[in-house]
Amino acid sequence: MRKPEEEIKRLLLEAELDLLEELKDRCGQLETRVGDSPALRQSVRAVILDVLRDAGVEDHDRLAKVMAPLVLTSMREEIRNSSDMMVDALYPITGRLVAAAVGNAFREMMETLNEKLDEGFSLERWKTRLRAKATGRSEAELQLQGNPPFEFQDLLIIHRQTGLLIARARNVEETLEGIDSELVGGMLTAIMTFTRDAMGNSSSDELRTLSFGTSELFLRTSPAIILAVQAKGSAPAAFEAALEALFCSFVETWGDVLRGYDGALDNADRKALIEDLQRRFGALDEARRNKFRGRSYKGPAVAGLVAVILVGWFGYHGYQAWRFSDIEITAHDAIARTAVLQGYPVNARLDPDTERLHVTGFLPDEAARAGLVRALSEALPEIETAFTIAVLPTTDVSGLRQALETVDQRLADLQEEELTRVDDRLSILDDRLVPLELARPSETDRLQVWVSREAVFFSAGTTLRNPDRAQAKLRALAGLMGRAPAALRLRVVGYSDSAGSPAQNLRVSQDRARDISRLLSGLGLPESRLLTVGRAAERPLSSSSGVDSENRRVEFEVVLPDEG
Repeated sequence: MRKPEEEIKRLLLEAELDLLEELKDRCGQLETRVGDSPALRQSVRAVILDVLRDAGVEDHDRLAKVMAPLVLTSMREEIRNSSDMMVDALYPITGRLVAAAVGNAFREMMETLNEKLDEGFSLERWKTRLRAKATGRSEAELQLQGNPPFEFQDLLIIHRQTGLLIARARNVEETLEGIDSELVGGMLTAIMTFTRDAMGNSSSDELRTLSFGTSELFLRTSPAIILAVQAKGSAPAAFEAALEALFCSFVETWGDVLRGYDGALDNADRKALIEDLQRRFGALDEARRNKFRGRSYKGPAVAGLVAVILVGWFGYHGYQAWRFSDIEITAHDAIARTAVLQGYPVNARLDPDTERLHVTGFLPDEAARAGLVRALSEALPEIETAFTIAVLPTTDVSGLRQALETVDQRLADLQEEELTRVDDRLSILDDRLVPLELARPSETDRLQVWVSREAVFFSAGTTLRNPDRAQAKLRALAGLMGRAPAALRLRVVGYSDSAGSPAQNLRVSQDRARDISRLLSGLGLPESRLLTVGRAAERPLSSSSGVDSENRRVEFEVVLPDEG
């Protein structure tokens, strides 16, 4: 409890005191934010990040002009400090470009060779032409095949700076010619250094091939390593592209490990490198045996085309099935929304062959028929509709009853002597009313007709095949039961197909009947008027089974009072 003087102070200076409290809170927040150097740095860091982000969105061009000199300076410095690393990183990309250029050069060479062959008239020239026509291969390819066969002997990885042999694909005893690999590595490094220094000190003019005896070394280099393939014979056109791809892939995998090579590798790295080198050498030799032919895409292309056709076919038929189902759902919804049709059995079915909607059922009068035609034409204007509708006889009994009441009122005013004549007229009128009343179907008859024509269908378990259509049917059934005599009850009978065991089929049929009974109870039909029964696979409608089987259904039966 505050003291009196504090209460007076609060009354006189309430606004000032509140302002002081607010200032104290703000000062506390400011102290928390910039009270010391770490807190200040944290606050400024968040502000700078937000400012840079907002500037990048709202004033991108000015921010780019301000930041560009600093970014460019940093990039130039990093390039100068890490030139070797950048060369190793970029070489796989540039190597692929070189491979493409090599491939184009060889294709141009083949075309030029064919043109030169066309200009010759020697006997060998005509033999080659006849062989080309007979085998379907180019003359240039046959001429190149006339050279000695191309064979691999070894694959070497050499450290470029020191000339040390890092690894080789084959053991010494496996090579075709026993050579000193360490000596080869040192000599290669010396020869390449001499060639570069003597022929023009340009790192782009690297030595690519080196011949000795009957063998030849095909070389690929990066700042860290030299890859040398020892081969014998005339290299086919596609070999250069295959070697370039092998070298680029090897640099991507082992460039980081070999960049700092100091004469030895860890046992694990050395073992993994040798295994990888042998695998690559085996793949290159396999490609040589296959004449470096690329993978054929005819099979996958044909399979893809067939798959596209099948997908298109199934997709079209699936779309048609969905479209036909949607048309039937739209038609039943339009029927359910038409008030004059409530309680009358009207069904709509689409013929998939003619795409015509067939509507069947009973209606009370011609006005209801006109309302049905109008509702369907508005809901489905593009669908042709055929009606097979029976109109019940028109009997306005209520009007006749009103006329009888009027006649009874007038009888009181008639004189005694006219009563006999009036009685005769009333007798004739009653005789006419009897057949009219008999001609009008009762609510029980309407209910009997509806349950004999309708059912609710399921797909898997208790899942409704068409929930919207099922709800429309159940609403109509609840309306008919509401108008029928209270003594009538409804038997909800569940069925299944023969896919499961008898016990399973009985259980699922009972579950379907109970679910439909709950839905009817939710529509206002008392549970006391509902009986649920499961009859498993009895009374099949067709021989089919599965989610589309008509046997997975719930039917209805009217239970009369005398049935107990």
